[in-house]
Amino acid sequence: MKKLWGCILVFAVLLTGCRSASVLSFDVWRPAKVTFPADIVRVTVVNNSAEPNEKEGNKYKDISGREYTLVVPHDSTTYRLAEYIALELSDAHYFPEITIFYDDSITLPKSLYPLLSENQLSIVRGGADNTAVVSLDKTDMVVKMEDHTLLGSSGETVFVTDLSVATTLNLRVYWPNKIEPSSEMVTDTLYWQSFGYTPDDAHSSLPLTAEFIQEAMRQISARVRELFIPHVDNVNRYIYTSTKRLLICGNMFMKNRKMKLPELWQQPIWLCIMSCSIIIKSLLNG
Repeated sequence: MKKLWGCILVFAVLLTGCRSASVLSFDVWRPAKVTFPADIVRVTVVNNSAEPNEKEGNKYKDISGREYTLVVPHDSTTYRLAEYIALELSDAHYFPEITIFYDDSITLPKSLYPLLSENQLSIVRGGADNTAVVSLDKTDMVVKMEDHTLLGSSGETVFVTDLSVATTLNLRVYWPNKIEPSSEMVTDTLYWQSFGYTPDDAHSSLPLTAEFIQEAMRQISARVRELFIPHVDNVNRYIYTSTKRLLICGNMFMKNRKMKLPELWQQPIWLCIMSCSIIIKSLLNG
């Protein structure tokens, strides 16, 4: 016992003033928020959403702080988003079958955010009764761009442009044996930052409109996959250690070293020393 405490105090002296941060990485199993019944044999994705508004919410702020409306054109964005979602669900190999509804034999009243009728659902299902229909009902994509400056390492002015794309997708899941569908909302935001010696130089390093829209669709599709399918998340936790508290505990222990074990056990310092021993072992182990 004496040898153990002696080692603790020696290492405390050697590590005086040291601080470190250890990263603990582990996998966490996340259940799906939306549970599909076991008798579902097919999931069909259908686009019932209008194109995102090309102006609403989109802002550009220049270097002087003046704001402008940013026009972001869309061309079949929601149809391609439905394709991305169908591919994400198919690649997971979780559902027996994934299909996407392309047939224009029915008119989906886009932009009105309505429920699909029984007749429309019957056409979408195509005779497969145990089919869950995932309907994209409303898609918003807000783009913000802002210029600002900062000082470089040599005191020069560097122009910085921040770009963000915030996507919100409202969807419904129509179940074979339920009257009311489930309503869900999925969100995701992407960020880019570029640098240059002029604002135009910084702008030229940003992705093109088609590129950041495509990346936004990929990301929101991945969020939909996580909504419907159990998945594994990699989580990092940071453990910060310092020897300052260790030395304080060590000094307090030396002052009380003549105490008997039962008396020492009742003191807070005993808990402190035990904690310090765990810290020392973790530091020694890497």
